Amino acid sequence: MARELFSHHDIYCGLRNREEFLVIRQEKLFDVSIWIDRSKHVGPESADSMQIKPSDCDLVVDNNHTLAQLEVTMVDVYRLLASKRVQIPRE
Repeated sequence: MARELFSHHDIYCGLRNREEFLVIRQEKLFDVSIWIDRSKHVGPESADSMQIKPSDCDLVVDNNHTLAQLEVTMVDVYRLLASKRVQIPRE
């Protein structure tokens, strides 16, 4: 499914199976994995539902504060990815 999805889209949002995650990482179907953490507001999900952990991802973004802080953080994330020469889609 990931190969088909990435053939049409740049982002795979909602992947929950760790085995699938590790396989598509090994096959280099994506450049970077990002965990968006909102756990202080919504709490953690059951391991039965979400097998991937923040530590599995390349980058963890803290989304537990204000929208203004998230905007600042995302500019920093963009700059980090651009400095690493990760393919960033341009509009």
